[in-house]
Amino acid sequence: MEKLIVDMDDVLCQKGYIRMINEFLNKEYNEEDANSYYINDLIPKSKLEDWIEFYSKKNVYDYVDIAENSQEVMKKLNEKYDVYIATSYVFRDAPKVSGKTLNDKYNFLCKNFPFLDPHKFIFIYNKELLEAVTDWMEYKDQKKPKGQNHYDSERGMKGFLNKVTYQSIKYGKESVIEIINDSISNNYQGVTWDRLENKKYDIKRKTEKSKDYIQEFIDSGGDVDFTGF
Repeated sequence: MEKLIVDMDDVLCQKGYIRMINEFLNKEYNEEDANSYYINDLIPKSKLEDWIEFYSKKNVYDYVDIAENSQEVMKKLNEKYDVYIATSYVFRDAPKVSGKTLNDKYNFLCKNFPFLDPHKFIFIYNKELLEAVTDWMEYKDQKKPKGQNHYDSERGMKGFLNKVTYQSIKYGKESVIEIINDSISNNYQGVTWDRLENKKYDIKRKTEKSKDYIQEFIDSGGDVDFTGF
């Protein structure tokens, strides 16, 4: 059965964060007012600690609207596809309270989409990383033959996600996103994880080289040619 990966926030449910922020600030903001990737940026820095305390005592999913027809549509899709729900859960302003966010997301899905398999809820710590993972899985679904798809089972899917998480912790999410996107653009059969290690050594080599140039610059009184650096 072909897999289908569906995001949660702003797809299955909407407007929770903006309503929560408006209650906290006693404002009437729209989501477009944020002018940022993160709607939390509407919170003034002077109120950040109070906001974190407010958030930690609330459940953002008590504020959401379930997207129109999403329950009916998801039920039909679940009959035709192997459906996974993918969502990021880390609360940027206070990562330590993210466990509560994960629990609230899980309970929302189980209550409002009870026909979905909870074993196929994917919780990942970063939204941008989640988008890269989704792009990769969509790319793999287009590859032929399907038998070469390395996440064609639940076990394969979990293995891939564990690999992404481990590599992002070790090398940083930016490097993992870059490698995934590069693997797609080059039409590779798999993600070229080994290049992360090569990239790390290349960065180390350049860092050491820059230190050498700086020391030479100091020793020479400023007469150093940086061409080719």
